[in-house]
Amino acid sequence: MNKHRIQILEANYWEHYKFAKDIAMFLPIDDPKRIIYNEELDRLLKELNELKDATNKK
Repeated sequence: MNKHRIQILEANYWEHYKFAKDIAMFLPIDDPKRIIYNEELDRLLKELNELKDATNKK
Protein backbone atom coordinates (compact mmCIF):
# COMPACT_ATOMS: atom_id res chain seq x y z
CA MET A 1 0.00 0.00 0.00
CA ASN A 2 2.84 2.41 0.79
CA LYS A 3 4.26 1.87 -2.69
CA HIS A 4 1.02 3.06 -4.30
CA ARG A 5 0.74 5.99 -1.88
CA ILE A 6 4.31 7.01 -2.76
CA GLN A 7 3.51 6.90 -6.48
CA ILE A 8 0.39 9.03 -5.97
CA LEU A 9 2.23 11.55 -3.79
CA GLU A 10 5.11 11.82 -6.26
CA ALA A 11 2.74 12.52 -9.14
CA ASN A 12 0.77 14.95 -6.99
CA TYR A 13 3.94 16.72 -5.83
CA TRP A 14 5.29 17.28 -9.33
CA GLU A 15 1.91 18.43 -10.63
CA HIS A 16 1.61 20.97 -7.80
CA TYR A 17 5.28 21.91 -8.09
CA LYS A 18 4.82 22.91 -11.73
CA PHE A 19 1.69 24.89 -10.85
CA ALA A 20 3.39 26.67 -7.93
CA LYS A 21 6.45 27.44 -10.04
CA ASP A 22 4.26 28.97 -12.76
CA ILE A 23 2.35 31.04 -10.18
CA ALA A 24 5.59 32.16 -8.52
CA MET A 25 6.56 34.00 -11.68
CA PHE A 26 3.61 36.35 -11.21
CA LEU A 27 3.21 36.64 -7.43
CA PRO A 28 5.46 38.57 -5.06
CA ILE A 29 7.38 36.50 -2.51
CA ASP A 30 5.22 37.68 0.40
CA ASP A 31 1.88 37.11 -1.36
CA PRO A 32 -0.43 34.93 0.81
CA LYS A 33 -1.32 32.62 -2.09
CA ARG A 34 2.32 31.98 -2.87
CA ILE A 35 3.04 31.26 0.80
CA ILE A 36 0.17 28.75 0.95
CA TYR A 37 1.39 26.99 -2.21
CA ASN A 38 4.90 26.73 -0.81
CA GLU A 39 3.64 25.38 2.53
CA GLU A 40 1.54 22.75 0.78
CA LEU A 41 4.47 21.66 -1.38
CA ASP A 42 6.63 21.37 1.73
CA ARG A 43 3.95 19.27 3.43
CA LEU A 44 3.65 16.94 0.45
CA LEU A 45 7.42 16.56 0.22
CA LYS A 46 7.71 15.82 3.94
CA GLU A 47 5.00 13.14 3.78
CA LEU A 48 6.59 11.64 0.68
CA ASN A 49 10.01 11.46 2.31
CA GLU A 50 8.57 9.93 5.49
CA LEU A 51 6.82 7.22 3.48
CA LYS A 52 9.97 6.49 1.50
CA ASP A 53 12.01 6.25 4.70
CA ALA A 54 9.45 3.91 6.29
CA THR A 55 9.40 1.74 3.17
CA ASN A 56 13.20 1.55 3.02
CA LYS A 57 13.43 0.45 6.66
CA LYS A 58 11.27 -2.62 6.04
